[in-house]
Amino acid sequence: MKKTKCWFLSTALISTNVFAQTVILSDDFESGILNHDHWTARPGINDQVGGVVEVTANIQGVDADHQGLYGVAMGRSNGGEYTTNALDLRLDLSAYEQVELSFWIKDQADDTQEHDGIWFSDDGGASFHKVYSLDVSDWSDVWGQLPPIDVDRLASENGLRLTNQFVIRFQQYGSGNFSEGYTDGIFLDDVLVTSPTVAYATLPFEDDFESGEFGDAWAWSDPYFTTLPETIRPGGLVTVVPVIQRIEASHQGRYGVAMGRRVGGGHTTNALDLHLDLSSYEQVDLSFWFKDQADDTQEQDGIWFSDDGGASFHKVYSFEVSNWSDVWGQLPPIDVAQLATENGLKLTNQFVIRFQQYGSGNFSEGYTDGIFLDDISVTSPTVTYATLPFDDGFENGELSHAWTWSDPNLTTVPETVTPGGLVSVVTNIKTVEAPYQGLYGVAIGRRTGGKTTTNALDLHLDLSAHEQAELSFWIKNNGDETQDEDGIWFSDNGGLLFRKMYTYDPSKLSSEYQKITLDVDALASEKGLKFTHQFIIRFQQYGSGNFTEGYKDGIFLDNVSVAARGTPSCSGNATYDAATGILKVPDVHFENQCFAVELEQIEPMGDFVFKLQDAVQAIR
Repeated sequence: MKKTKCWFLSTALISTNVFAQTVILSDDFESGILNHDHWTARPGINDQVGGVVEVTANIQGVDADHQGLYGVAMGRSNGGEYTTNALDLRLDLSAYEQVELSFWIKDQADDTQEHDGIWFSDDGGASFHKVYSLDVSDWSDVWGQLPPIDVDRLASENGLRLTNQFVIRFQQYGSGNFSEGYTDGIFLDDVLVTSPTVAYATLPFEDDFESGEFGDAWAWSDPYFTTLPETIRPGGLVTVVPVIQRIEASHQGRYGVAMGRRVGGGHTTNALDLHLDLSSYEQVDLSFWFKDQADDTQEQDGIWFSDDGGASFHKVYSFEVSNWSDVWGQLPPIDVAQLATENGLKLTNQFVIRFQQYGSGNFSEGYTDGIFLDDISVTSPTVTYATLPFDDGFENGELSHAWTWSDPNLTTVPETVTPGGLVSVVTNIKTVEAPYQGLYGVAIGRRTGGKTTTNALDLHLDLSAHEQAELSFWIKNNGDETQDEDGIWFSDNGGLLFRKMYTYDPSKLSSEYQKITLDVDALASEKGLKFTHQFIIRFQQYGSGNFTEGYKDGIFLDNVSVAARGTPSCSGNATYDAATGILKVPDVHFENQCFAVELEQIEPMGDFVFKLQDAVQAIR
């Protein structure tokens, strides 16, 4: 049984298993009557006979409730002429800026008509504006819930204000009754009007959904701006759950996010929005765990960004789910800052990341569809362009700040960037040891066998002070086959553009570690690249098998070293500040490296102090 209250009017902050919000009105109709302080039934508003708008448990043998005993039936008592029925909800919204409307609805084989929909009035009902169409012909004749309807946005778009005489009208139009012959009608239940509490979270942001509900930064949203409006249906579902239709929803722990349909039916678009304040950050990465439930790739699947609080959206990333493996996996961290820039967006204090799913099946029966999300994090990464010499044996058990697991979309076919990929510092992958020596090495491959996947590991280097450099690394093949995507790429502009430099032919590599040494300056020169302060060396692997079972794939790396050869190029003009007595020399050659030093004059025409890093010594 559901709660026994018949209506609830309050401004108290509550937390539901969906979102935190301020409740303006909640009505589940369990009193068995309409609360006439807020509701007015208007059957046959144009003086038609036979119209029905009433709270009931059952009408013409059809149950009227979503849950509990009672719901609202809107239709005709018998078949006859077309009749317009209305149910008006009167509210004082003058104290609110943000208002949302939610309700459960079921259509009884109702046909879409121009008169079906939701109307608003800001003058107590003296005039109405249609703001939302109920496209019932494309629905599934079962109980469902539309995404929360943005009342303030729709009011503003129609020239209305949130007043103390605001009316929300639910309207139904049809000629049939509920159960015989040509049927018609709709049912409503669990109507909720709220002022949503949406917080723009700062970084780092992490959510594993183990609270069992969405936090204030999340919103199940109406995807009106990012899909075809007719695909916004009550069959859609965006919820935090442990299990749905006998399918576990979590990557780890108990809870995860399910996005799909309650039952199979018409194609439906679902949107989940994450609100972030990114105004203080220049670099932002998005990471999440993902599982698709036999979902098919559609244009509407993917990630959208908004930098204006959701007033407009741009698609920035496609989910190529048809090429994925229906198991939990993780895409490479998504570079939010770069994608925003490419789409003409800024990192603002009202930044929205929208996860969107599109499909027609449910999670477990017949033609299945849907996706699961878990362990979502948004961070501002610390990426360091390391100076030479650089050596890493990975013995700290993780990638240092000079390394990034990167999205290889510029150096591979985009559809091979899948959640099945793995780039990780490990001791072993099941029975296969990862290090050349010590305890740790880097594994690059797939978590499980499946679709062909490209993985990229980037090393960031500041080579601006050098003319010559040598790269050496130890590599072990794990049954990987030679592909054009396997190899090493260079970038001299921070990753905006890559050039392939070298193919490590896995078919010629041993299953034992062997050392490869490359002349970095010679390879860069051949491709027209320069040694810059934002130089990247990308190690890339491509394959479809995992490390241990069946058709195997993958490589291991260890003991990566980049060393300068020859004398570094140190240049720059010294400057002297008479007021402070400081002589600044920007580039001094010392022990095969370039340093910035300062000479501080102790007294006029006297000694100087020589400062090199933390060392201080007097010189003449």
